[in-house]
Amino acid sequence: MSFSKIVILIYKMIKRGIKNLLILCLLVLGFFSLLFRKRRKKKVFFGPVPMIQYAYWKKSLIDSGFEVETIVYDHYKIHPKETFDKYTIDMVPKIFRFNKTLKLKLFAPFYGFYYVANNGLIFNTSFYGGFFGETIFWKVELLIYKFFGIKILVSGYGGDFYAYSKVLDKSLTHALLSSYPNISKKENIINKKINFLVKKSDIILNGVQVDGLGRWDVLPVNMITIPDNMILEKKKHKNITDEIVVVHAPNHRGFKGSEFIIDSVEKLINEGFKINFILLEGYENKEVIKVLKEKADILVEQLIFSGYALNAIEGMSLGIPVLSNLSNNQYLEPFRRYSYLSECPILSTTPENLKNNIKLLIQNTQLRNELGKLGIQYVKKYHSESTAKFMFGKIYNQLINKVDEDLINMFHPLKSDFVKNNYINTPLSQNRYNE
Repeated sequence: MSFSKIVILIYKMIKRGIKNLLILCLLVLGFFSLLFRKRRKKKVFFGPVPMIQYAYWKKSLIDSGFEVETIVYDHYKIHPKETFDKYTIDMVPKIFRFNKTLKLKLFAPFYGFYYVANNGLIFNTSFYGGFFGETIFWKVELLIYKFFGIKILVSGYGGDFYAYSKVLDKSLTHALLSSYPNISKKENIINKKINFLVKKSDIILNGVQVDGLGRWDVLPVNMITIPDNMILEKKKHKNITDEIVVVHAPNHRGFKGSEFIIDSVEKLINEGFKINFILLEGYENKEVIKVLKEKADILVEQLIFSGYALNAIEGMSLGIPVLSNLSNNQYLEPFRRYSYLSECPILSTTPENLKNNIKLLIQNTQLRNELGKLGIQYVKKYHSESTAKFMFGKIYNQLINKVDEDLINMFHPLKSDFVKNNYINTPLSQNRYNE
């Protein structure tokens, strides 16, 4: 290593040390300030990562009896800024905005932390942690919340959760490395956060992301819900003689298996099938919804990850038959046995059977129509505002009122009235169609 590189390294270490010292001073100051003042302790918070599901959950809980607020550090370009209530960057007083780095890395996280610590009843977050989640003080922040009696509910979203060496499905590992290679270098800190939150959080609410997770308190197939105004009552489906619009909306192609989708559609077109393939990449969420609502006949969501995500829920809510990978029983058998996956009308699809499944839906208008109608029913039952009220109502009742809600069996097919009532029967077996 050259002398200049050594000097630069020493400079960076000193700079990092000064920043950490400043953060520690702020945390200590904030802690003692909170000790000697009357805290409000009444709000339910969602944050700090700007996940759209936080905004949807907040909307569902407006009339729940709790004061609910989203507080995040930034917003993704696919969602407008008004999606969330508060941004930590906007909470920083002008006197502290003289340096952009200090504003983003020091003052903005502190004001987010202090606001939650001073007003919090429940903090709904991810395995990223709190506002100091990117610093060495992430654990201190969460322990301060715990000290002041704030309940912590954790739900993973992906980048906060996956320790790649612990992923059982190596095709998924490859897809993650293809789309999110830098996360592989953060495995050590991800493991530390998971281990800490498994021990210290009050509730872990995760779906089919279970690799390396030794605890969950509720077992939904997917905990994401959407606003009721996004759900259609019905959809008119085209005949076999019409041009069929197949839509795919990846945020990262490798993770979704996009290359297999493009290849299969091209082969079907070459065989004479009338397909209009729309690839929605880099679009705002509202534009994706508009295309799905106005044009889509079939939605191919993802082929590698075992499960389904928000885009599949959006497609089902609009009466569109959806293709996603529900084939890996090593992951999914618990969700058929102890949750509601057997009711899901998504047609399980892998790269190997994608072409045949698209062909099946093109040729079988009745099946396309039936899966579309069942998708709307499924979203109303398991991914609507009423679902969020039911799920969080039970969780919060246990956390705040100390009522045993038997959360682990909330979605058990034999023990849960919520699941047993209006049970959805699909033409699929293990989410596959057998003629």
